[in-house]
Amino acid sequence: LKNARGYTLQCSHYLPSSVPEDISLPCVIYCHGNSGCRADANEAAVILLPSNITVFTLDFSGSGLSDGDHVSLGWHE
Repeated sequence: LKNARGYTLQCSHYLPSSVPEDISLPCVIYCHGNSGCRADANEAAVILLPSNITVFTLDFSGSGLSDGDHVSLGWHE
C-alpha cells in the first residue's frame, strides 16, 4: 500500500489454510505498537485462524520493512 505521503507500507493478510467457498470471513486489523512491526501479529494469527478469522497487518511508516526513516508517534501514522 502507499500512504498519503507516498511511502510504501508492507502488509500481510493471514488466511486459514482452507477457506470455505462463497463465505465472507471476518478480519481483525492488527496495528503494532511503538517499536513493533507486522510480525507482532503472528501470535494473534495463531489464535484467530483456527476460528476462520483472518488477520490483516502492516508495518507503519518507519517500521519493519515499510518506507520512512522514523516513526512520528502518531502524527502521520
